Amino acid sequence: ALLTTWHHVWAAAAGMETLIFGGLALALVVWPWWDGPSSLRGRLAWGAAFGGLAALTVLGLPPPDMVSCAADAGYSHIGLRLIPATPTEVRHATIGDTPLIRATLQRLADTGIEVLDIEILRLTPDVDVRGFLPVLETGARLGAKNALVAGNDPDEARLIERFAALCDLAQPLGIAPCLEPMPWTDVRNFAQGAR
Repeated sequence: ALLTTWHHVWAAAAGMETLIFGGLALALVVWPWWDGPSSLRGRLAWGAAFGGLAALTVLGLPPPDMVSCAADAGYSHIGLRLIPATPTEVRHATIGDTPLIRATLQRLADTGIEVLDIEILRLTPDVDVRGFLPVLETGARLGAKNALVAGNDPDEARLIERFAALCDLAQPLGIAPCLEPMPWTDVRNFAQGAR
């Protein structure tokens, strides 16, 4: 299992020439090529080829259009939100063998974009992690390598137990659950996530 902050390279579409990196691991990878702010524009193409378009960046788009957006912006990977993070978020039929998943698979094949991660699996006090199996199976079908996980349980021992069970569930599918520390969850920082 991996511990991560937002680990995508974001390059804005619509002509903005900016590169933003937030994850420590990504910063360590980028660092040897960093030679000051003037190099940023020259590195945009490298960053886009290296990174992925995060689901949150284009959340209103259906998954096939997210894939096209990533390809048009020069990315090699994409993150797809298969489970809405909030009750008011746009919902798409993205679990199982749905027409939208088949269209997404076709768009991935047409563009060569790969799925870096799926999101977001919330570990709440009452969650049964076996309920995530259809999400993980869909993610595996899409070729996802990671699943972003939010720790929404104040009982640390139970959260650890459920995270381990999720890792066991995802491992045969080739997906690594990634616990994402977020200040509004019960895993607020790296220190809590590392425990």
